[in-house]
Amino acid sequence: AETVVLQPGAFEHPLPGDSISTFVQGDQIDGSPDTKLTLTGHAQIRRPDSILKGDRIHYDRGTGEVTVDGNLRILRDATLVTGPSGHINLDTDQGGIDKPDFWLGATNGTAQAQHADIFSKSDFRLTQVTYTSCSCEQPAWYIKADSLDVDMDDNEGVAHDGVLYFKGVPILASPYLTFPVKNERKSGFLAPTFGMSSNTGLEWSLPYYFNLAPNQDMT
Repeated sequence: AETVVLQPGAFEHPLPGDSISTFVQGDQIDGSPDTKLTLTGHAQIRRPDSILKGDRIHYDRGTGEVTVDGNLRILRDATLVTGPSGHINLDTDQGGIDKPDFWLGATNGTAQAQHADIFSKSDFRLTQVTYTSCSCEQPAWYIKADSLDVDMDDNEGVAHDGVLYFKGVPILASPYLTFPVKNERKSGFLAPTFGMSSNTGLEWSLPYYFNLAPNQDMT
């Protein structure tokens, strides 16, 4: 791939025949486009499939490694990630982000965590995380978990040692919770229900939802 250095406000265009052209921009650019660059002030790196921004960006073109200090923002595949700092390899799509906020465009879901480990474009792990599928200020439900594994390709989120809250009240704790992360239905167990009466005593049910077809389901 070829690296194109841009001055602020310059018109950006990919080079012919280069499918992964890399565009870099900043108020100040130090280094060599062929080896290592430091971008300072309104810094950004653009590729056809992603945009990365920050206050200060160090980019090693030889390894693809990028380190961002201050106001990190990554936009890729309708997913926006922000955080104070982090690092990511543009060639392997692996990295880590401190105190990230995620917005998943596929569902409008949001997540706040202490740390994110990114394994690929679609696979990442969040630790000490709060997740909800509602981007509103006070979501009706949310999950708090020690860790959350998200696989966008398999449409699955797996919360480990998680607690499901509804209206701020914990209603279900489990060492393993799974749920869809896209606007698609997914087979699986639903939240259990409890009841008690003088005739039957304690009642407990654990419904299972079957996603049989795009227009058929069963509980």
